[in-house]
Amino acid sequence: NERKHLINEIQKKARAVLQLETDSLGTGHPQVADTLSFLGTITLEQNDPNAALQLLIKAVSITKHALGTKHPHTGLKLLQTAKISMQVAPPDVEKSLDYFMQAIYTLQYSKAHAHVVGYTMNDVAIMRIQRHEFPAALALLYEALAFYKKAYKELNEGDIKLINIQIWRNIAEYTSQMQDFDKASEALLMALRIQREARKLCNVSKHSVHIPLSDDASIAESLCRLGKAYVGAGQYVEALTVYEDALLIHREKVTEAHPSVSKSTHPELPARLDQLANALFHVGETHYAIGAFDTALDYYNESMQKRLISDSHRPENRINMVHCAMCLVGIGSIHARKSNFQDALRTFSDAMSWSEAH
Repeated sequence: NERKHLINEIQKKARAVLQLETDSLGTGHPQVADTLSFLGTITLEQNDPNAALQLLIKAVSITKHALGTKHPHTGLKLLQTAKISMQVAPPDVEKSLDYFMQAIYTLQYSKAHAHVVGYTMNDVAIMRIQRHEFPAALALLYEALAFYKKAYKELNEGDIKLINIQIWRNIAEYTSQMQDFDKASEALLMALRIQREARKLCNVSKHSVHIPLSDDASIAESLCRLGKAYVGAGQYVEALTVYEDALLIHREKVTEAHPSVSKSTHPELPARLDQLANALFHVGETHYAIGAFDTALDYYNESMQKRLISDSHRPENRINMVHCAMCLVGIGSIHARKSNFQDALRTFSDAMSWSEAH
């Protein structure tokens, strides 16, 4: 209630300022647009995205006429408009994409905002991947990399590395969906190279204000993605090699988060157990694909065990029933391949029960 009261008071004062500015400067002054933009932010805080969007549309119109379509203030307001339009129910994704692309076009003329263009291109590329607009998404991702090179002097080195990692991962996501696993592997290897460089910088910059936060868990995630790309390309030996590297990291992270006798559960333990379980499952799948059924069985069982332990640390929110069911499906498939059909049928039935329980 206190926060709501404060926001209402701020809105009243902002509207009073807007009236003063309109009376003294006119309705088309850039300062009026700035105040409208601020009011849009406050209105969004009041959970009224439709009204906030209308305020931003007015602000953009004023800025375009007063400063032109290539001014950075116009671009930043277009970007704000795009983000708010995604929060309208239901969101008009097509219109939001149009605002995002206008913002990119406008801000690309401002060297000081090259990094903003880069991360906006990355965000739009993700939206296009979700809409299966793959060629447009890939073009934007490569453009984003180019803009970050331009922004290198304006941003901290660690920030640049982290953003480039995400872009290369997104390129890998796109190429994997297009079944181009060789290109996906190349993109993930590039991401891993940057991550490992950033990790070294992190080790030597622990007392710096700007630390390039590339942790081992993030590296393990990229290794797992690389393993899946190798599997897609039929490179099972390479996949198992990188999966084992990922497992080493995840096991270490679980050990770090595991409580001692005198301590309570580490808040990150369930998530770290889930990450380990996910990697174990993929290793099991890979061994199954090459016919190493006994080894696959061990990994499926261990993956399921980790999922159950993870859920035991959050009894109010058991989220791993479907994952356990997937492990049981893998185990059942192995029983079937070994002609143990009764065991297979029982295991598949258990998998259905676990899935329905979710």
